[in-house]
Amino acid sequence: MVDIRYNKFMQNLDEALQTLGLSQNEGNVYKVLLTSGWITVLALSRKCLHKRSTLYRLLESLCQKGLAETRVDEKTTYYAVAGSDSLKEKVSEEIRRVNKFQEAAALVQLQYNSILATEPQRTEVRFHRGVKSIQMVEWKTAQAEDSETLVFATNQWTNFAGRELSEQIREERLNRNATIKELANEKNYGKIPKNGKVGWTTNKDYLLKIYRHRLIPSSVLPITNETLIQANSVYFYGLENNEIVVLEFISTSYANLVKGLFNMAWKDAKALDDFGS
Repeated sequence: MVDIRYNKFMQNLDEALQTLGLSQNEGNVYKVLLTSGWITVLALSRKCLHKRSTLYRLLESLCQKGLAETRVDEKTTYYAVAGSDSLKEKVSEEIRRVNKFQEAAALVQLQYNSILATEPQRTEVRFHRGVKSIQMVEWKTAQAEDSETLVFATNQWTNFAGRELSEQIREERLNRNATIKELANEKNYGKIPKNGKVGWTTNKDYLLKIYRHRLIPSSVLPITNETLIQANSVYFYGLENNEIVVLEFISTSYANLVKGLFNMAWKDAKALDDFGS
């Protein structure tokens, strides 16, 4: 039973010494020092079976790690296990080193994030064809987290998406309470009455709560194709050689540019409705 406990103790000691950064040979020398008191290199070599040149190197390493200490007499040098205060100082030193490492790592991460924030953003362009592409874009923008969608509007998307799907998309925007601003030419839209009754939708809450539209003369700004603008994306679609096409630009900087142009035109456009802005 005693042998089992001793073996377990020695196993735990070996693991602890490895955790402290000792090699197997350094650990063996340290364990001999534990039971030897002050001892010379010559006497230690007889117990460890290491050459004295190797022992000097191992003992020097143990002293540097704060686990061994020396006592010099007139004729020889003695070695022993360092006291507990030395080990405590070693632990404190490691804690300080780890703290400095954490501070340095935090600084590097901060600099890395700053560099990412100031780097030119990559612009991704996607090309889609067909009616389903417009339906996909409308659903994508309706379900986005954006609180606002800006539109250079025509009546194209309703014609392409169909009446039923158009109403579903309006309901989705209403449920998300996401404002939609449409800027159109006079030929496409007219005044919306206070009761919200129009011919192109039956969703009165959509019109009165989240929908805003203004008109701008085509002589000032001809709007011939539908363009949707969100926080980091711009969608442009229409007919090209009798084929429905959609261009999707994923770029925050490009979206901000087009958004700025929209807001400039919005200020000069004519507000017809008696609600909202």
